[in-house]
Amino acid sequence: MAKEVLWAKLRPTRLPRGFSSIISGVICHPPSAPDSQMQDHLLKCLSSIESQNPNCGILPVGDLNHLNEATLKSNFHLKQIIHFPTRGKSFLDRILTNIKEIYDKVIERPRIGLSDHSSVEIQPKLRAKPSQLKKTIISRDLRPSEKHAMQIYLENVHVPRPLDTVETCAEKVSPFENIINMGLDFIIPVRSKTIH
Repeated sequence: MAKEVLWAKLRPTRLPRGFSSIISGVICHPPSAPDSQMQDHLLKCLSSIESQNPNCGILPVGDLNHLNEATLKSNFHLKQIIHFPTRGKSFLDRILTNIKEIYDKVIERPRIGLSDHSSVEIQPKLRAKPSQLKKTIISRDLRPSEKHAMQIYLENVHVPRPLDTVETCAEKVSPFENIINMGLDFIIPVRSKTIH
């Protein structure tokens, strides 16, 4: 008997830490189909998937009707994440996964077309953005060439008034501070750089 199963390997740009890919399978197990054949088929598929894709997330989904998935859950550490009936009062559709913690709560959506099953939606949890603390660093370019230019400036600067005519220490220091600051601002200006 033909099995209605389709597998896809997904490589989103951002995967949960430690996972190489997500392997998703869409399964339709009709009520009249033998359970043992589908269980054996899924066990073989999942074993092959795990051996070929180490550290993968597994996401088999679909209409499993009343298939007993206990063996699948225990062998591959899968959790069922749909917690509401999808057809009347019956829990027929499943989303099994080994990465339950990355998904938000499953959302029940309206039926599509002529289907008598509710559709379901799962979304990955939004990752908390790392705090975007921006730090601004203010610095001067202190390469040897810039220091040398400052040295030449200081050697050639003219002090505007004789220091022996001023009385206080602050008055004596002030012209030098002004000369140095003017040279620094012109030759080695302050630059700010923002880092994350």
